Amino acid sequence: MTIHDLLRQAEAYSFLEQDARLYLESKDFQLPPLSQPATCRLVFELYDRKSKISVDPGISYTGNHSAFRNLVTAGEHSEPQTSMPGYISSLVSAYGATAPPVTSTSLVTVTHSHSPPTTVRANDVNVDDVVDTSKIAVPSPQACKFSIKTFLAKLKSKIIGQDQVLESLAHIISTHVRKRKSLRPISLLLAGPTGVGKTKTAELTAEALSEITGKDWGYIRVDMNQLKEAHHTSKLVGTTAGYIGYGDLPVFAPLLDNPRHLVLFDEAEKANPAILQFLMNAMSNGRLELSRPIDGARCVDFTQSVFLFTGNIPLSVENPDKMSQAEITAACKEQLRKPKGKDAVAMPPEVVARFTEVLLFRQLSPEDRVRILTLSVIRLGESYDLSVQKISEELLQDAVNKLSVEKGVRDAEYELDRILGTSMADFADEYDTKDIKLSGTMDNIIVEPYTQLS
Repeated sequence: MTIHDLLRQAEAYSFLEQDARLYLESKDFQLPPLSQPATCRLVFELYDRKSKISVDPGISYTGNHSAFRNLVTAGEHSEPQTSMPGYISSLVSAYGATAPPVTSTSLVTVTHSHSPPTTVRANDVNVDDVVDTSKIAVPSPQACKFSIKTFLAKLKSKIIGQDQVLESLAHIISTHVRKRKSLRPISLLLAGPTGVGKTKTAELTAEALSEITGKDWGYIRVDMNQLKEAHHTSKLVGTTAGYIGYGDLPVFAPLLDNPRHLVLFDEAEKANPAILQFLMNAMSNGRLELSRPIDGARCVDFTQSVFLFTGNIPLSVENPDKMSQAEITAACKEQLRKPKGKDAVAMPPEVVARFTEVLLFRQLSPEDRVRILTLSVIRLGESYDLSVQKISEELLQDAVNKLSVEKGVRDAEYELDRILGTSMADFADEYDTKDIKLSGTMDNIIVEPYTQLS
């Protein structure tokens, strides 16, 4: 890249709209005479109506051009967006009569907050000279066809005892994903005791969104109990230059390539309150900036995403079956703002206000626990490529007596794998059939082929 290339591009983008983002990088920018080395890496950035030029350190310049000497000494120079072309123009005289010729090989990546990154080639022909683009009709984006029935069926097949919550979740997400232009993500708090299906609901929702919408939905899980310090925001958006972890990709980086993501903030109440407050801009305006550009993009767009916050928070309402979702949300938000009791959990009120809804998961009934254990046995069989067709009442009763899902389904599933896993693995190695029946007791597991006469 030459100084003239840089000037032309600064002029071309000096009047972009307010929310424009631009990142240009040249690995062989030509330096003026009396410079060592002869070329360097140069970065040109534009954001928030400000522009900045940065060059790599270690440049030696013995000429008498003060502006250029200041640039290489400081390593960077900033100007208002519209003033940068004038500054670059002042640098041209540093090259004297040997100013390099104009070339047309540099690539610029421009990122607008309302559109994905677009790559353009400097000094290409003007598209308006080729065709009158104003006469070309652009089709309107198709609305997403979201089947609430299919979505609910997928979740209810795996989540037991939470039908009211799942129905509310389905309607809320259906409305969001069918918007043609969303202004912000939906931010839902999934509250309730441990082991009732909150995290599993988030995982299944991400899967269902890809299947039902026909679009690729990413899934990011953030364990909030690992963000106990205010400075841990760097894990989300990246570390600033000079600090440990600067080269690591931040958690939100995948959204630069795909703005459709379900982001799970698991156990939100265990994070430092400053982390939740940091997320408020993303919840309200749908955007956050990373600490540095990645592949030319820096602004993360969350407007199409789904934020799910889970919390083992002791919220309660009377007769929830007789209340609307709006009434449940209002009651739960009031408890979060004004917690009572020694076990109560408080959240910053400004964060609570930004939750679209609070979905209250219920304590599981005894019948629900039996169904969950049964489902856990079936899932365990699938992990060994077996299909559990029948479980004897004797075995299931023994499992209910010895295992509990009150402290979480995962604990019960780990114990089931420890007890049943070896027998299932042995059967899978010995038999070709996948259909099995289980009988005996937890101390004496019997795995047999299943037939219609079993």
